[in-house]
Amino acid sequence: MKICPQCHAVYFDKHWHSNKFLHQAYNWHTKVGYELCPEDRWLKGGAAAVNYEGEVILKNIPKEKIQEIVQQIRNIGKRATARDPEDKIIKIEIKGRQVRVLTTENQLAASIGKQIDEAHKGGKLDIKWSKDDQLARVDWDYK
Repeated sequence: MKICPQCHAVYFDKHWHSNKFLHQAYNWHTKVGYELCPEDRWLKGGAAAVNYEGEVILKNIPKEKIQEIVQQIRNIGKRATARDPEDKIIKIEIKGRQVRVLTTENQLAASIGKQIDEAHKGGKLDIKWSKDDQLARVDWDYK
């Protein structure tokens, strides 16, 4: 049994689990080891070592809505990480009226695009999947 010291995910039954109560219960177990989960190990490697699986680009956002949308993205990322510790947001970049988000999982990128599109009606959502379902590029244009 292992616990990730970074995100407190617990590894057992051949899978990483994210649960606050599991972490607390196993934290004092005598046979527990501490090791970074694959995603945190990946992220710790630095920006040059990280190959993201999802990219979300949100364009033409009014300046007064940027902080609201970034907070929504963070909340979506927190919920995803709570469900599965391997779903994480790597980076959020804000440049002018554009927001770029990199994720560790392609499904998380698609989910962010769909939830932002649903919350802010009138935008145009485009999800492009690469071969073998590896990389997802999500473009959303605010209208």
